[in-house]
Amino acid sequence: MRRCCAAILLLVVVGCARRPTPTECDAMLDRYLDMTEDDDPVLTTLTGEPRAGVRAERISIRRASLAYLEAEKRCEAEVSRAEHACAMKAGSGNDWEACFNP
Repeated sequence: MRRCCAAILLLVVVGCARRPTPTECDAMLDRYLDMTEDDDPVLTTLTGEPRAGVRAERISIRRASLAYLEAEKRCEAEVSRAEHACAMKAGSGNDWEACFNP
């Protein structure tokens, strides 16, 4: 009985310690880019397809940046499941950032 409980506890601890996958990290970081791109004053003057095109291009540039690539690596190595879940539920860029600043 003790061994069974110890094995279950070990599985729970290991499962909780599992880091987000590269795909989960990309989704989390892309969510941040999506939320924060609308804060750019350049976009407030555009509407419709021109706005969508400029927005998509700017997100693509940000996604290819060194900062994004470093954030991907840090996510896979340092972000907890709880932080990932918090970031995916965040309603704003500030809320998203707060998930990593206790």
